[in-house]
Amino acid sequence: MVNCYLRALFRLKRKKFKDAIKLSKARHFQELCEAADSQPFGSAYKMVMDEPEPVLTSIDKALNLASKIKTSKAVGPDGIPNASIKAAIAAKPEVFVELYNKCIVEGTVSRRWKLQRLVLIPKAGHGCFKPYLHRFNHAEDPFCDHCGQGIIEDAEHSFFFCPLFGRERGMSAIGRLHLTPDNLVAHMLAEESTCTDISNLAAHILKDLRLRERLRNGATN
Repeated sequence: MVNCYLRALFRLKRKKFKDAIKLSKARHFQELCEAADSQPFGSAYKMVMDEPEPVLTSIDKALNLASKIKTSKAVGPDGIPNASIKAAIAAKPEVFVELYNKCIVEGTVSRRWKLQRLVLIPKAGHGCFKPYLHRFNHAEDPFCDHCGQGIIEDAEHSFFFCPLFGRERGMSAIGRLHLTPDNLVAHMLAEESTCTDISNLAAHILKDLRLRERLRNGATN
């Protein structure tokens, strides 16, 4: 009888102890997040980084990091695929270097950059542009369904030139500001509203292309 009582008491105490640990972890994690918000390069930064203080970057470092970006990763809340980010850094590395170094000098990081979103990736694990799909036998050819033979359906074509998205493009910042692959990044960094507008357009185009891929494959949902 005494043993049963002691075992029940032990289980109760153990549960309370585990609950206290969970609450303590949650509280300290929240405090760490608040510290990172108020001081991006303070104690939270030092806990997860090797160097005690952030250092300024260079064009060579930016290009080296861009070369390591995995294009197969799911897009973030902005809807911009890693392939586009990688191409943008390769095309205009000085813009990204200037922005990064300015954040370091001023000790601030945009709250929008701290957001993330969980995205469920299809089991096949491929992108939605036909050259990539064709490479892994998920599409019969790499050409744009709307424009026909000879026109490769890549990100640049879909985003800037394909007539299929002409209406949406004309209503977005791309149409209003006459944006091109060469000046797109600079405009996105200059105005938050432009960045949001272009991100929404990219998300719309990617959603449409994914739907067309499912229809080609005969998917019903």
